[in-house]
Amino acid sequence: MTTIALGLITYNGAKYIGNVLEQLAPIVDEIVIVDSFSTDDTIAIATHYKAKIYERSFTGSYSELRNFAIDNTQSQYIIFMDCDEVLENPNILVNIDFEADIYSMPRKNYIDNILQEHWYPDVQHRIIKTNSLVRYEGNLHEMPIGREDAVILDTHIIHRKTMIEQKYNDKRYAEIDNK
Repeated sequence: MTTIALGLITYNGAKYIGNVLEQLAPIVDEIVIVDSFSTDDTIAIATHYKAKIYERSFTGSYSELRNFAIDNTQSQYIIFMDCDEVLENPNILVNIDFEADIYSMPRKNYIDNILQEHWYPDVQHRIIKTNSLVRYEGNLHEMPIGREDAVILDTHIIHRKTMIEQKYNDKRYAEIDNK
């Protein structure tokens, strides 16, 4: 049977992390969290789910953190989610006939509970075969590189945040892009 890990890159994600952990912990074989020294309850919440937690400074590259998570999982695949995301149909992870190196899903983005239709389908390449040549590249809006056989799954990532959080992220991402 194919094994799959949940990978989370975190920093002060306590507000949302419980949702994704509660949804996927019963389905995945392990949880790998790479945390950039959160000062809220992120780690305490993750510990409740028996996550393997690694602390690493954020150097401006999300790819670096994702690749670190890949290198520190025992599972054959890893699904990366953000703290403020859940899967529309989490059981799809049980029903995948794992063969490809990359699996992708469209993402529905909600700001203040309003679907941002102009962003759809916002395809996210989030399930990676860990023993393949696939690695993430790019500091921001990182992409898996190394194989061309991505399969799009019949489910969505649901991404919810507030307008205040979106504006904060926009500013933060602009700072990363300008480095």
